[in-house]
Order: sequence, then structure tokens, then C-alpha cells
Amino acid sequence: MFWKIQENGRFTLETENRIILQGSARAHHTDGRYIDSRMSELKDVQEKDGQIILRFEHKNGLVLTEKLWVDGEAAFAQCELSVSDGQPVESGKLIPLSAGGAGQRLGEKENKDTVQLFGDLYTKMLQVPFDNDMWLRFEAVPLRAGRESYDLTVLFSEETREGILIGSIDFDVWKNAVACSPFESQCLEAVSGIADGGTHDLLPHGTLCGDSVASSRFMVLYGPDYRSLLEEYGQRLKDLLSPLEWKDGVPFGFNSWAGLAWRLNGDIYEKTGRFLTELREKSFENQGVNYDNLDAMWQPIGEERLIRMPAGSGPGSMTRPLRISEGMSGRRSRNFRGTFLTRSFFMMPAASRFPGWTARIQWI
Repeated sequence: MFWKIQENGRFTLETENRIILQGSARAHHTDGRYIDSRMSELKDVQEKDGQIILRFEHKNGLVLTEKLWVDGEAAFAQCELSVSDGQPVESGKLIPLSAGGAGQRLGEKENKDTVQLFGDLYTKMLQVPFDNDMWLRFEAVPLRAGRESYDLTVLFSEETREGILIGSIDFDVWKNAVACSPFESQCLEAVSGIADGGTHDLLPHGTLCGDSVASSRFMVLYGPDYRSLLEEYGQRLKDLLSPLEWKDGVPFGFNSWAGLAWRLNGDIYEKTGRFLTELREKSFENQGVNYDNLDAMWQPIGEERLIRMPAGSGPGSMTRPLRISEGMSGRRSRNFRGTFLTRSFFMMPAASRFPGWTARIQWI
């Protein structure tokens, strides 16, 4: 696998007999200027420490430095934004890789096959949620203009399992996404600087400033089975980033919302508790305990029935210490501009020092 520089600000990722994708890069300054490698002049190409370094300049004064390299069966891309006159630069959005299919003409020119995943109407993308809040799940969905997957995605064929994975390997500065272009569903953009409803943000992503501003590094994997690509991505992240240490085992139990939602009742609660006890005897537990976690509609069960649990089990519940109902507007939280925060799931964010929540948490 190797990167190859093409004309008009583009570059391709290739193997000896196949073109995997064609890409470009883009960066945005907070003053409204932006630079796109396809609409800029390539001023310099260097090879240093195994990286291809491309320097693009635009007549608006912005400079885009694109870094491309390969490590084994993985390819990487990162970009930096700076200004030609050496003044400080500020950015809240960098796109080191805007990837699409290479096209038949380029394939014929280089006498190579081209991967067809970007242009196939039946291609699916793995949509990855930013976190596990708001009942979001991993989903396999068709490509659609503007559709986002956070930190990574993998394009794949359901029939053959052929796949291309694009994923960030840096998470300390930027919120990242791999998203279908707002204008072209068959183009994927690796974005550093995403902030929207999926990341639980109301304000734009923060900015970085300095002599230059660099994006997160993004990894690209290609292979005949997308499941192996996901495993490879996870293993490489483990090798690059030390996992947080946890010595206390993995909590095991049941949460009522996914299967029952509002249908929770006392009979189901007790039957689940007995079933979890049977599982605990088969080592489905952590330090002798498993959890029967009750979400919505647990209050009618009654305190006496709640505490009548099999030995080794304990009831748990979700509470919302920062959300209150409509009639308690005097306790609502405000943002830095002084306006009330927006509603969330029929509730509104509460002031963190609201004393009623202290008593509620102690009771639970």
C-alpha cells in the first residue's frame, strides 16, 4: 500500500494492482478563509522520515501542509494550517482527508482496477455514535449526504464484505467524525472539529491557534473483510494509546429500558432478579454481585418490593440530577450568555446545586 501524488491537488492510495481511493484535503480559518488542495498551488513536495509532505498555497494567504505515510497495511493522513506571512493562525475545522472513488478514467490511465465501494448504491457505512447516551447504537446505513459517524466508519459491501475503514487515532484535542460530504454522499470527509447534536453540543467546536494548527491523524485500512479491519483498528489503537487501567472486573447485569421501556412492573422485576441469580451461579457476575438496573417506571413497584431481592443482587436506578420538570423554572441552568439551556427528553437542565437532588440521590 502506498500514497501517490496526482494532478490538481489530489492524491491516491494504491496497491500494486488496485486504486483504493482518491483524496484531497481542506482547512478552514476562523476569519472565513479556507484552503482546498484542489484549488491551490502545490509549492513543494518532500519525503522525510517515511512521510510524503505536500505544501499547498492559496492566493488568500493560507498554507495547507498535507502529511501522508504508510505503516505496514495501514495508511495515515494529517494536515496543518498556517499563513504564508508567518502570522498566527486559528482554526476550528480541519479535513486531512476527503476521500472518494478513483474513477474509471484514472484506473485505465494507470492500468489498475479501482475499488467500487464509494460508487456502489448498495454500499453501507458503519455509523458510530459519539457515546452511548441518548439510546444511540451502532448501525449499518446507506451513504447519505451529511450523514456522520464519530471517530471512525467503515464502508463495506454486505455481499462480499470488502471494506475501507477510516478512523481517527487522536482524541485529546479534537472531536472527530468521518462524514459524507454535505454535497456528495459518495465522498467521505475525515473531520477534526465536529460539534453538533450528536456530540451533545449547542456551540461550535472550539478553536486552536498558533504558528500552525494540526488536525488529528486518521488511519485508512482496506481489505476483503471489514470485520478484520475493525479488529485491526482496535489493536492498533491499543498499541498506540495505553488503555486506562481497571482492576475491579466488569459489572454484569440487566437494564430494563432497551427491552421494556415503559412496560416495567414488579413481576418482571422479580423474575429478572431470579434469572440473574441463576446466571451468577454460572459465573456471570463481578465480585459476587450482578445488577438488576431499573430505568423508567420503577416507582410504582414500591419500596418494600424493591428491597426484597435475592442475595447478592441489588437494585439500581437511573436518575437525572441535572434535569427538572417544566414547573420548576426557577432552578434552571443558564449558559455563559445567560440564556436558559434547551430542553432534553421533556426535561430541562437544572442548577447543579439544587438541594432536592442531594436528598433524592441519598434515598436511592
